Amino acid sequence: MVLGHLLFASAAHAQGEAPAGAPPPPPPPPPSAWSGAAPQLQQPMAAPPSGPVVRLNADKPAARLQMMRLRWTDVCTTPCGVAVDPNGTYRVGGGSIRPSEEFHMPRPAGTVLVQAEVGSTVKHWVGIGMLAGGAGLALGGVAYYAAGSSTTTDAFGNTVASDTYKAVGITYIVIGVIVAAIGIPLAMSSTSVEVH
Repeated sequence: MVLGHLLFASAAHAQGEAPAGAPPPPPPPPPSAWSGAAPQLQQPMAAPPSGPVVRLNADKPAARLQMMRLRWTDVCTTPCGVAVDPNGTYRVGGGSIRPSEEFHMPRPAGTVLVQAEVGSTVKHWVGIGMLAGGAGLALGGVAYYAAGSSTTTDAFGNTVASDTYKAVGITYIVIGVIVAAIGIPLAMSSTSVEVH
């Protein structure tokens, strides 16, 4: 029994060793071969953009040059200094800045100066609200004044509050005109652009 055990152990040991002079076993395959994933290739480097270099000069540093690509996207902020597509459609806007009118690059190369005076979207809509509110107050004042102009009498023949209606009407008209006058310049807040 002992002899059989020794023979079995020596045969197992001989199988685990490579014979002398035999080449070494091949290295294991790389991990990409195990997973079946294709090796990653590097993307070719993109050519630098060619076109006019924009210098954006605005009275607020938050102003952005924007380009239409299905929707308006930011290109750069002041002072910019990047080359852009000469055939694109542009505007100045961003954040709470009221967008300017659309414009195009005046030349396909060289430096283009975009000078912008920006307006506020918030001021614009506050101005619109004040115009609407002022007009409503003025119309209400006209209605009150008209009601006071038609003399009404009570059962005893006394004139009923015509002077009060007129006074309230005039007050509403004056307040409405003042509110609307304040709202006009706010509603006109806009961004103007000069392209050179």
